[in-house]
Amino acid sequence: MAFVFALHPLHVESVAWIAERKDVLSTLFLFLTFWAYLRYAERRAISRYLLVVLLFCLGIMAKPMVVTFPFLALLLDVWPLRRFSRKAIWEKAPLFTISIAASIATYLVQQRGGSVASLDQARPVLRVGNALVSYLAYLFQFVWPAKLAVFYPYPAGIPLWQPVGAALIPAGISALAIYNFRVRPYLSVGWFWYLGALIPVRGLVQAGIQAHADRYTYMPLIGISIMLAWGVADLCARWPAVKPAAVVLAVLACSAWCYSTWQNLHYCRDSVSLFEHAIHVTSNNYLAYNNLGVALRERGQTAEAMADFEQAIRIKPHYAEAQNNLGEALLAQGKVDEAAPHISEALREESDSPEAHVNWATVLNKHGQHQQAATEYRVALQLRPESAQAHCGLGLALFDLGRYQAALTQLSVPTKLLGVFRDRPVAA
Repeated sequence: MAFVFALHPLHVESVAWIAERKDVLSTLFLFLTFWAYLRYAERRAISRYLLVVLLFCLGIMAKPMVVTFPFLALLLDVWPLRRFSRKAIWEKAPLFTISIAASIATYLVQQRGGSVASLDQARPVLRVGNALVSYLAYLFQFVWPAKLAVFYPYPAGIPLWQPVGAALIPAGISALAIYNFRVRPYLSVGWFWYLGALIPVRGLVQAGIQAHADRYTYMPLIGISIMLAWGVADLCARWPAVKPAAVVLAVLACSAWCYSTWQNLHYCRDSVSLFEHAIHVTSNNYLAYNNLGVALRERGQTAEAMADFEQAIRIKPHYAEAQNNLGEALLAQGKVDEAAPHISEALREESDSPEAHVNWATVLNKHGQHQQAATEYRVALQLRPESAQAHCGLGLALFDLGRYQAALTQLSVPTKLLGVFRDRPVAA
C-alpha cells in the first residue's frame, strides 16, 4: 500500500509540479490528523480532540480537498476501530461544521477569482456525465496508467451509454462491498473512501476547465489501495497456495508502475516536453497547444509557437488566451494589422485580461491613436497594477501626447517595482 502511494504514476503530477506540492502538504496534514484521531480514539480527551481540529484546519489551509476528513474518520470508526455509533457521529459535528464552512469559502473565492467554470463552458448534463465517467477513468488509470497528461480537455459530448455504465458499475461495486461487509469490512471502507474523497473534485461544480486530473487521485486512491492490500492478504490467508502467484503479480505490477513513473518524470523535465506529450496522448488539446506555443516563444522559436497558437484557435476559436498570444507574436513581427483581429477577439472573450488590453493599446499606439492607447494602458493597470509593460506603454503614450512629466513618472515605476521585487526573497 505504501509502495503504491509513493510511486504510482498518477501521483507524479502532485509531486513533480511545484504548483501542486499543496497535495503533498495537505495529505501530510491529513495523515497527521488521522494519527491524532487514533490517539483520541484510544483515550478521549479534550486536548487530543483539539489537536485533531488544529491539524485538520492546517490541512484545509494547505488544500481544501481535506474537507472530507470527517467522513473518512467515520469510515475508520466502522473499520478497523469498530467504534461507530451515534456518539461517534455527534463528536464530529465541529469537524463537519469546519468542512462546510471551508467548502463554501473555497467556492466563493474560486468564483470571484474566475476559477469556477461557467455553464457556457460545461453544461450541467455534461458535467454530471463527465463526473460519472471520471470515477471509472481514475480506476482504469490506476490499473493501467498509460497516456497520462497534464491536461485532459473537456469532451464536446459524452454518449449516453458511458455515464449510464459508469453509474451502474460503481453502484454494483457498492452493493457487493456492502453485502460482504460483515466478512470483509475493508472492502466497504476502501471503496467508500475512494468515492467520498473524490467528491470535492468530481466536477459537478467545475473548478477549472479540465475534464479530470491525475492530481485529484492523490488522496482518493488510498481507498483502492486499502481494498487491494487487505484483500490480497485475506486471499492468501484463505488459500495459501495462491501466495506465490500473488507475490509475483504484485512485483510485476509495482515494477510496471515504477517504469511508468520514471517515464512521466522524464516528460516533466521542461514545459516543451510536457505539453508535446499531452498533445501526443490526447486529442483536441487546445490548452496544450497554447502552452507549448508559449514555451517555444520563450525559446525564441517564434514560427513554431505561432503554428501552435493557430492550432489551438482552430480547435477552440473563442479561446481568448491563444488569440491574444497569436496577436502578441504578430505584433512582435511588426504585423500590426494582422494582429489586431486576434487581440480584439481576445478582448471580446475575456475583457478583464490585462495582457490583451496592453496588446490592444500597442495596436492603437502603432496607428497613432495615443490617447486611446493611454486609456487601454490605464485599464490594464487597474487590472494588474504591477504590470511593468503597462507602465512603460503608458509612459510612451503620454510622451507621444507631449505630457513629458507624466511620462517620466510612469517610466520610473517599473524601475521601482524591480527594486521592490529584487529585495524580496524568492519563493520556492
